[in-house]
Amino acid sequence: MMTAVTAAQSNLHSWTATALTESNRAVSAFSDDIFYSADPRFALVTPAQIDALNPTMVRNWLRKMLPSSPLELELVGDFDLEDAIASAAIGTRPDVQSPPATDAPRLQRGRAFRWLPVSSQEPQASLLYAWPVDGVAAARQRRTLEILEWIFQTRIVEDIREGLGATYAPSVHSWESDSFPDQGYLQVNLSVAPRRAKVAQEHLVRIAQDLATKGITAEELKRARTPLIQAVDQHLQANPWIYHVVSQAQTNPQALVMPHTRLHDLQTITEADVEALAHDVLSPPPDFVAMVAAP
Repeated sequence: MMTAVTAAQSNLHSWTATALTESNRAVSAFSDDIFYSADPRFALVTPAQIDALNPTMVRNWLRKMLPSSPLELELVGDFDLEDAIASAAIGTRPDVQSPPATDAPRLQRGRAFRWLPVSSQEPQASLLYAWPVDGVAAARQRRTLEILEWIFQTRIVEDIREGLGATYAPSVHSWESDSFPDQGYLQVNLSVAPRRAKVAQEHLVRIAQDLATKGITAEELKRARTPLIQAVDQHLQANPWIYHVVSQAQTNPQALVMPHTRLHDLQTITEADVEALAHDVLSPPPDFVAMVAAP
């Protein structure tokens, strides 16, 4: 136990000590701090907190949590169900109740900005812009968001990367909080030369506002959903993807139904659906979280 705790402390020290040595790492390390409104439970752990960890603390936490927490064993693959159940039996235990809902504030809502100076010698700045999104647990909303992500990223590539030559790998994706279900962000990550950071931010905000106010084209919708539709069958035959679905079933029973509605949703989501979501999420005045890390 002592060896495991010592190894964990070493890894945590390494992560915190290097958090501000590179721009992408800095944005990753400090994003939860701003997303969760500086809630100390989600902040980057300090060296003093790491040093205070000991085997007794870990043991006491496990003894408190395990007896009152559900036990889940997930099996994914090609096997006989009854044989799997018989061979996977690991003992019996009394029934447990689901833990109470977390009494906690919402994620950061409203505009926020964080500047992170890094010590890297590499001339690269990292930008993270995140627009609040609610209702991300609903399957159709999430799939509409996937299409919006694709269109948003395509416009960023065409405008900022190809037009300005300012970003190496633009990325647009949604993020859903594990602690506050149904709340999340539509995130954009850009890597740019520090001298281009300001103009890239201006272009990014303009692209978002254009999506919110001017809508999308039929061609953009077609180009966005075609690869998503083509991937549906591939996902249903991939054990890692099925495992991901099954792993959510205990806290969200609808997770087992969602794969069967994905194709229909992707085929029937309309321009109006995507435009309504873009308007709700991206409309000016801009309501976003922004982080910039640079030397």
